[in-house]
Amino acid sequence: MLLLSMIDINYREMNSVCRKFIDKNKHHKKIYLKTKDEHTLSLDVTGRNWYIDVNSGDFPSGEVYIAPLESSAHDTFVADLVYWNGNHYKDVKLTFVQGVLVDTKPSIIFEDLSALQVEARTIAEFGIGFNPAKVKPTGYSLFDEKLSGTCHIAVGMNDQFGGKNQSSVHIDFVSTTTRVKFG
Repeated sequence: MLLLSMIDINYREMNSVCRKFIDKNKHHKKIYLKTKDEHTLSLDVTGRNWYIDVNSGDFPSGEVYIAPLESSAHDTFVADLVYWNGNHYKDVKLTFVQGVLVDTKPSIIFEDLSALQVEARTIAEFGIGFNPAKVKPTGYSLFDEKLSGTCHIAVGMNDQFGGKNQSSVHIDFVSTTTRVKFG
């Protein structure tokens, strides 16, 4: 039902909303993500381009996204609900220094990612969901990151959409409570 709800939408209208968002914000060089516990993850997107996924990438679709500069992430991001290795975790904290994930709460996520190369822990993406389906987040980022009212970051691969980080993974973390500011 979740998938059916997310594909039974007006794609033309969603594409228009996404294009308007990019037109309004493409000149900004900084993105600030203020979490509900008052951390502010800062990202630099200087020289990077926005992309739209409306019926042209993941399934379901409905997001705009950009590859931040790989060394630019500083501070903490809080993902509301994460499904990881068979478990759901609430309020997952991801802490970055010079673009690299250096800690998570719960620690199991950091432990798992630390077993991979540093590129797997490097900031890769910032995105905003625009899919208007009226469904609740599930903890599965493939769906949650597209929902209207969400934003997300990812670690890992971004060289396929304007970044420079090559990795065997790309892992998204979604928030419904983060406030996004541009500068």
